[in-house]
Amino acid sequence: MSFVFDKDKFFLLYGINVYSEELAEVLLGTNVVTKLAYIDMRAGDYPFGYNSIPVFLPNQIQNRCESIVIIMLQNAMQHDEVAEKLHTMGFTNIIYCPMKSLYNRKVEKMGRYYNNLVYKKELLFGEIIDTYDEISKECVEKIRIINENDDWCVVYVPFNMIYTALNEKTYNDIPILSFRPYRVLFNWLMNNKIQGDISEYLEKYGVNSLSFISSVTDEDILRRRRMLYDIWERHFYNRDSYFEVGAPIAAYNQKGYFNLTEGQHRVMYQILKGMILIPVRLGKQDFVDGHSSILSCLQGKSVNEMKNDLIRIVNSSN
Repeated sequence: MSFVFDKDKFFLLYGINVYSEELAEVLLGTNVVTKLAYIDMRAGDYPFGYNSIPVFLPNQIQNRCESIVIIMLQNAMQHDEVAEKLHTMGFTNIIYCPMKSLYNRKVEKMGRYYNNLVYKKELLFGEIIDTYDEISKECVEKIRIINENDDWCVVYVPFNMIYTALNEKTYNDIPILSFRPYRVLFNWLMNNKIQGDISEYLEKYGVNSLSFISSVTDEDILRRRRMLYDIWERHFYNRDSYFEVGAPIAAYNQKGYFNLTEGQHRVMYQILKGMILIPVRLGKQDFVDGHSSILSCLQGKSVNEMKNDLIRIVNSSN
């Protein structure tokens, strides 16, 4: 099922913030959108509307299946949960940033629509867009190969099949999400240094871990990690091919998973951002050897099942 981004629809911007203000101004400035309102759980704080635009609670909206909801929350990791709740209330035409599922055609298309509309302010009038039902029911049915040549291929591999390097100190050959120092580091970066004890990370990978004398300090190392994190954030939200082009090398392990040989920071970042499938670069023989294991892992898994698996593992390992 799909819907048309039609100027005659009732447009609902979910969440009042600077981004929704800007988009409201653009939509109304076109002089073709006449039905526009905000949805916000703080609607009671705006009895007379916000900037002359009415504000409603979701359950106050009539003709929900005919409206177009654009989720404007600044924390994109909340989009999937909000979209699911809106869908249970009868909203079907939802434009959002599907952070939990970056691996199939439909969700990637939705991500591009969202990025173009919200950040580039490119109006989508006339575009045919998949409904929430279509996106949420999508199953992983086949292995997605991004790029290949005679020697290598870039393949999307389930997050739970990615393990640390065999030569990693202490944390070798374990599921990447069990790599505690890295996970704590990124939780620390993602929460603006508010929570998380990164002392183990600095002990193992800071200045004391260097095998040579250097003027570099732990603060320098953290600053570099922050710079990398900020670069990854920009590429992640731009939905470009950065992580595919820079896919880390991995090797198939006969136990049925893949060991990274590089790029462990990058992969940890992607998983903690909610990516269920991760692009890795495999030698052709590694791909042949691991092909059936990937298919077995993917078989019959829906978007929500894989998302819930990831959420459960992350929560249990914190």
